[in-house]
Amino acid sequence: MRFGVQCPQPIFAQDPQMHIRFFVFSYNRGEYLQNCIDSIRQCAPGHPITVMDDQSSDPQTRQVLERLSEHCQIWSPKGNEGQSKHGGLYNNMQAALEMADGKGLICFLQDDTQLVRAISPEEITQINAYFENQAKAGFIQPAFIRGCNRATDDAHTHYDAQTGMYFVDRKKRSVGTYYADILITRPDRLKAVDWQFEQREPANEQQAKRHFTPMAYLANPFAAWLPNVPAYRGKVKTWALRRAEVQTGAGFNPVGILSEAESDALARRDKALAPYAEDWLTPLNGEVAKPWIYYPLQGRRWLKRFNNLEVKLRKLLG
Repeated sequence: MRFGVQCPQPIFAQDPQMHIRFFVFSYNRGEYLQNCIDSIRQCAPGHPITVMDDQSSDPQTRQVLERLSEHCQIWSPKGNEGQSKHGGLYNNMQAALEMADGKGLICFLQDDTQLVRAISPEEITQINAYFENQAKAGFIQPAFIRGCNRATDDAHTHYDAQTGMYFVDRKKRSVGTYYADILITRPDRLKAVDWQFEQREPANEQQAKRHFTPMAYLANPFAAWLPNVPAYRGKVKTWALRRAEVQTGAGFNPVGILSEAESDALARRDKALAPYAEDWLTPLNGEVAKPWIYYPLQGRRWLKRFNNLEVKLRKLLG
């Protein structure tokens, strides 16, 4: 099934615990934001959506936000306090957490992600049951695993039949065992430990390690990062980052929504086969070189050094 074709319409009760509240974090990528919101409205109709816009200035993005305001809550921070290389991402994530109440599930996505299949009420019940049965569980990762990490992840990924979840041991890396920025959680679980989002993903990994058991990965993911997208760091593009985007052919690469038959095949597969994005998803705007990359400077050592140098110079010059 592709965009423009409606996903099956699940029937949700009025109970907030039968909904997922989606928060989408965005900055100056209107086309991507529209794609992400469209995917949520198709695959999870009736679920509340809040766009956390990081003070976008791009005219096209502003137009998209205006259109989305008809059926989504739009939130934007005031001022420029606490900006990091991710812009105001983590401050905005903290604001989203403070907006959310109780035990209702929340899902954090970014504008370069999307939903890829319909979410059933039964799945929401299973996710709620996981949190209820695992008192120390903090996070679930809802996205397909990135194939670019297959060589290292495959041997360290295991399926736990008791919980129906995967767990990935990335303890030799800075993120991914306990925490990821794309996540499902319960507000009460984080607020009980006075969770405050740190300004870097590795710092949040360490915080999650102190409070929670390892992060679960959905056996049948419903979200995905888009492959080979342009990027911002600190709301600017350095010369090196722009050059890397040209070299990689970075662009808008939405993926198709899985059909009911494709979703069934995903659910019925041998769980020894971890769900890697390239194995199940199809880009709509033409072939994308595999394994997919998710950051233009990925694997480009010299351009990464030039990028870091320019960032340091910008800070010195104010």
